[in-house]
Amino acid sequence: MSTGMLSDGEMKRIADFDSASGKLFCSIPDHLLMVLSTSSEGRVSSRTMSVVVIGDRFLFQTDRRMLKCRQILSNPQVALCAGNLQVEGVCTMLGVPTESPAFAHAYKACFPGSYDRYSAFQDERVFEVVPSFIQRWVYEDDVPFIERFDMHGQRYVKEQYRLS
Repeated sequence: MSTGMLSDGEMKRIADFDSASGKLFCSIPDHLLMVLSTSSEGRVSSRTMSVVVIGDRFLFQTDRRMLKCRQILSNPQVALCAGNLQVEGVCTMLGVPTESPAFAHAYKACFPGSYDRYSAFQDERVFEVVPSFIQRWVYEDDVPFIERFDMHGQRYVKEQYRLS
């Protein structure tokens, strides 16, 4: 095997990851109320956010004067959760909502009141979370499993949850 070529095992692992992550993102609604956790300077804070999902990214808008914004700019490592879905990732500020067409279209369709009320404010900004790790619980015939997705390493593990 030469440098740069993948082994059959690596190719299968990546194919399994691609299949599982494709199914994961197909199962996630295009919009969610998610708890966003941020931290900086030893302080962790959480709040519920209106989030749209575009492809494999999670996007929201907020006023850049808010604590969450200051924390993200200081420490871009964030976590989102909703129901049995947990997402860890890197969050970046993209710009003004009205100048982000894909976001504006999705957010206005899913959260029209929030879009109309806040998007034109001078300090409102769009943020994007690029997942690095995702975990969720799934049930098959009432049997619990935990799925884990290492997005950077392209690794997928599904393990049955056992009580003992």
